[in-house]
Amino acid sequence: MTIKHATGIHHVEFHTTRPQNLIDIFVQTYGFVLSATRTTCDYSQWLLESSQCKLIISTTTAVAEKTTEMNCSQNHYEILTPLLGDETTRNLVINRDTAFNIALAVTSVQSVLDRTPDAQVLVSRRKAVDQYGSIEYACIKSCIGNVVHSIIDMSQYSGSYLPGFLPITIDSSQEQKTNQNLLSTIDHVAFAMPRNSAKVAIEWYENVLGLKRFVINQEDDPFQGFTVRVGSM
Repeated sequence: MTIKHATGIHHVEFHTTRPQNLIDIFVQTYGFVLSATRTTCDYSQWLLESSQCKLIISTTTAVAEKTTEMNCSQNHYEILTPLLGDETTRNLVINRDTAFNIALAVTSVQSVLDRTPDAQVLVSRRKAVDQYGSIEYACIKSCIGNVVHSIIDMSQYSGSYLPGFLPITIDSSQEQKTNQNLLSTIDHVAFAMPRNSAKVAIEWYENVLGLKRFVINQEDDPFQGFTVRVGSM
């Protein structure tokens, strides 16, 4: 699908119960650099970069079920605390190893929210502020599994990360060793879905985010899509 109301993928967020293992994989195998971090009473996060690719690795604490938004600065980008504090959304991340948040950079958060009043808004439109300016953001639930989408307007922000993240300083020799930039951008995101369920998802993304379907290859059927055959032909 091509994106109409969004300007691209801002970052992909993973939740894991073993953060160091996942960080090591991205750094040592794929050449990502650990650039920033943040810690709250309820979770820790690490931001990894490779050229224009940004990943956030998150892990919740043992007491995260009792979280309240009072634990976090009102000026910081804050998605996890509302999710963890709500019994209906807590299981999206708690005790799971999962890529769950495909965050999109948008030109107007409110325009996305206004497209369809039926979208499940998990975090209403908010502003986060630091010395580099401000961002507007919200979070909506996808129709697919435990996937959510942060929608972020970065137009008034000059910082490299997100409000609340603190940069990690590394010495020049380590930076030269790790900054391989093996990956330049995130081209697309693929969802594995039950057979015959893709049409509903396509319609949801068209209606809510203004995305449009694009043809994968010459065998892509308008109705059946591109069939991936596994095993003998």
